[in-house]
Amino acid sequence: MLFLLGWTLVSEIFPLSIRAKGASIGASSNWLNNFAIAFFVPPMLKSWKWGTYIFFSVFLAGAIVWVWFCLPETKNATLEEMDRVFKSQAGERDAVLLREAQQEVSMLAIKVEKGEKGHVEEVQMV
Repeated sequence: MLFLLGWTLVSEIFPLSIRAKGASIGASSNWLNNFAIAFFVPPMLKSWKWGTYIFFSVFLAGAIVWVWFCLPETKNATLEEMDRVFKSQAGERDAVLLREAQQEVSMLAIKVEKGEKGHVEEVQMV
């Protein structure tokens, strides 16, 4: 299950304003790491034989320790609560910007003129 860490952690730690960019960087990193493993493992197996498994086991054990002791628990936490979990204020700034944008949009009135067959002929911002 540790292989899922790269996908779940990346989707939780970034605020909504940059979550897509963060997830894309996380996916690229995953692909790059998979390429590196696929490239280096065959020569390692040829020269190190069973030592290759020990090498990756050590990294796995280190990752388990890091996850257990360094990552905060996010079980049953909503995306909005992730800022609190990771001690960030980015979500609050995003919420303020969203409210301002919604207020701007609601202040705009749209005048739509329909033609004979009910098709929109002209849209004007008032």
